[in-house]
Amino acid sequence: AAGADPLAERLRLCWHAPSRKVLEAVGEMSDWGSEIGLDRGRGVGFCLSFGVPTAEVIEVTNTSDGIRIDKAYVASDVGRIIDPVNFDNLMKGGVIFGLAHAMNCEITYTGGAPEQSNFDAYEGMRLYQCPVIEVLGLETG
Repeated sequence: AAGADPLAERLRLCWHAPSRKVLEAVGEMSDWGSEIGLDRGRGVGFCLSFGVPTAEVIEVTNTSDGIRIDKAYVASDVGRIIDPVNFDNLMKGGVIFGLAHAMNCEITYTGGAPEQSNFDAYEGMRLYQCPVIEVLGLETG
């Protein structure tokens, strides 16, 4: 509504240097600001949790069957990465878990209590729904 670029606005408001670095990195990874064509969209998200800044860009296409998630970019600064393969897998798993909840999950309530009592009540993301995921780990701290 403000007409501001979502990534530029996050960078404008960000005072935490490692957070700025992950936002800048995910912007570079996704070629943020480039034209992506009609029926396509791109969004950015950021979280600073337990001292770990993480940023994502998700690219989607509007199809006749609904929205298709095409690509996900994620950058995070977790400190020293001891096992790069495990780091890559953990980040990709987190993206898939989060997108699955955004796409396939709903919490309903009866009498003020949730009807879904555990993770088995939620449908996960299916392989055909998973986007290509690019991961970058920064080690600035």
